[in-house]
Amino acid sequence: MKNIKLRTLLTPNLKALSLFTLVISMFLTLNVNGQSKGILAWRAHNKVKKIDYSNAVQLYKKALNADAEYYKANRGLAQIYLFEYELYDSAEYFFNKALANPKKDTNYIDLFNLAYTYRLQEKPGESIHKMNQFYKGYLEGNKDKYPLLF
Repeated sequence: MKNIKLRTLLTPNLKALSLFTLVISMFLTLNVNGQSKGILAWRAHNKVKKIDYSNAVQLYKKALNADAEYYKANRGLAQIYLFEYELYDSAEYFFNKALANPKKDTNYIDLFNLAYTYRLQEKPGESIHKMNQFYKGYLEGNKDKYPLLF
């Protein structure tokens, strides 16, 4: 076995370690106290699981301060306002905001929930329209999964 200098062995590893440390410190700087929209939404979701809706609403609103079009925060607020607080006008507002900027993980159930919100507001025309969108966008492509609906 050849005698290899320790400095030669450590030099590439120190560069990689320095780069890793820099990346981690940048990530932590961006997320200090959970201020990124994703962390805030995750914390809000955990508050919902613990039935702490008032704090969940606060966290979702902080996430929306970071990005007003953030799907998960708009959706989370809409669900709280619809199912827990029964504030249908607020639920309508946040469902519409969430659905106005669909992402890859947009949940078509939001269309169903928006239709339900309109029904509770006694807006049958809007309710039927959203239910048709739900049907065309989601159920038609999944007839095998939901045979009783067809």
